[in-house]
Formats: sequence, C-alpha cells, structure tokens
Amino acid sequence: MNPNYFNTTMNAQSSVNCLCNPHLSRFEEYSAYHSNLINKIIHFITIPIIVTTMCHFLDKLHLVYDDESLLNRPPRLDVNYSSRLLSIAQLFYCVYYFTWSWTVGFTMMFYLEFAIQAMDKTQKYLMDKFKSRFIVNYIVFAISVSAWVFQFVGHYIEGRRPALVDNLSTAFLTAPMFSLGFLFNM
Repeated sequence: MNPNYFNTTMNAQSSVNCLCNPHLSRFEEYSAYHSNLINKIIHFITIPIIVTTMCHFLDKLHLVYDDESLLNRPPRLDVNYSSRLLSIAQLFYCVYYFTWSWTVGFTMMFYLEFAIQAMDKTQKYLMDKFKSRFIVNYIVFAISVSAWVFQFVGHYIEGRRPALVDNLSTAFLTAPMFSLGFLFNM
C-alpha cells in the first residue's frame, strides 16, 4: 500500500467529514494512518495500555435496574439487576470482531480478556500499595493520558494526523486489532 495513500487518492466523502476510500476495509483505512516504524511501535505499546486503562474506568460504571423504584411496587425478587459497562463493551467488541472472522473474533476475545485480567491485577497491586481508590484512579488516569500523549507524539513524528480525527468509530473499533495485526499479516 502506498504510504501516502490519503494524500494522493482522497475521492469519497464520508458522513463524518472523513476523506476516505470506500474500497478500503476499516483495518486498511486505519493502517494507512500508520506507516512510520516509530509510530507503529508507539501504537503497538500504547494501544494495549489504553485498552487496559479504559477497562479500569468502564469497570467502575454499572447499569442498574431497580424494579422497586422504577415501578413503585415491591420487587418480585430480592435483588437489583446490575450490569457492568465493561461487560457490555467487551460483548460489543467481541461481536464486532467476530464479523471480521472467527479467527480474529477469538483472538480479540482473548486479547480483551487479557486486558481485563491485567487491569484487575494492576488494581489489586495498586490498592495493596496505596490503600486509596482515589490514588489508584489517579495513577491509572495518568497512565492513560501518558499513553494518549505518546500516540500523538508518534503522529507528530510521522507527520500525519491521527485516525480518530477523521473517523472516531474506525479509530476506537480498529485500534485494538491494529495492535495485533502483525499476527494476521494484515
């Protein structure tokens, strides 16, 4: 693929003001933003860090269904129903990757589970060390911001804007797969 692809053949306008080629897959589109070796290395390191830190924050959010307060009657069961937003996001990502192929879907399912387990171990380690959720959240937030800064530095080195500037959904849905793309020779 021509490394300057987006600079030479921008021929279709998408719904989010992205100049994209409609014949490229999302992976190829995302990969076109990353042709510099240093930028690729930075992304291979920082994308899993960002995925893991996002797991930390999504794990803090729950969707709760409280039968009693919604219907103003006694609940049928003595439990409130709760779903972690992390579980919903993991399910969404897995279904999305299974639309690519079974191999990609299973690989990304394990990738996401590894990120969740890494997040869990990191949380436990930091809680044992600092004994404060505020400090743990602050450290994870600082790690996440640092990873994002490194990604922007990588794009500065490459001389291209990040994919998320043009197409937010491609950037967030395809980036985790991009960090493992070398496994599939994509």
